[in-house]
Amino acid sequence: DNCERALEILNTIKSNGLQLDNVLFNSVLDILVSFGEMHKAEEIFNQMKENHIQPTLVTYSTMIKGYGQIHNFKQALNVYNEMRSNNLQPNDVIYGCLLNSCIKGNKSEFIDVLYNNMLKDNIQPNSVIISTMIKGYSKSKQFNKALQLFTSIDNDIKNITVYNSMLECCIECNQINELKQLFN
Repeated sequence: DNCERALEILNTIKSNGLQLDNVLFNSVLDILVSFGEMHKAEEIFNQMKENHIQPTLVTYSTMIKGYGQIHNFKQALNVYNEMRSNNLQPNDVIYGCLLNSCIKGNKSEFIDVLYNNMLKDNIQPNSVIISTMIKGYSKSKQFNKALQLFTSIDNDIKNITVYNSMLECCIECNQINELKQLFN
């Protein structure tokens, strides 16, 4: 399988004394996370650090994404905090992965905290971030927060994805009258 093959390649490179780097580790981590192999991804993540290879934003976003996929927001937040302690500035991808992890882990109370931290880090929201937040509010039946966010953002961010998220939120939260007003 793909995971075993990726680990085999990593081990071959190591055993042949070839140069290990973050691109190699990030590739292996991405494969493991894509196939839901978080225990193996954790082992590789730790091996990377043991080999004195500095994790990058790509590394951290991959791990945060993986923890989101298994609904473990606490671990995703731990990875984020480790990244911050290593003096790496998060970007919109990191925050998008964190928001996804928060929502999948049913921790919607952190949506606003993450969004405010993102703004403090001077990261401007994009359509992916906004759409993710609306989906989180929808999932936790916080229609008014979704509507407030939707109406507060610039029109250039409101693409088809954002509109679809708001449409789904109206339906999910049984706000048919709002739906008619928003889409007229």
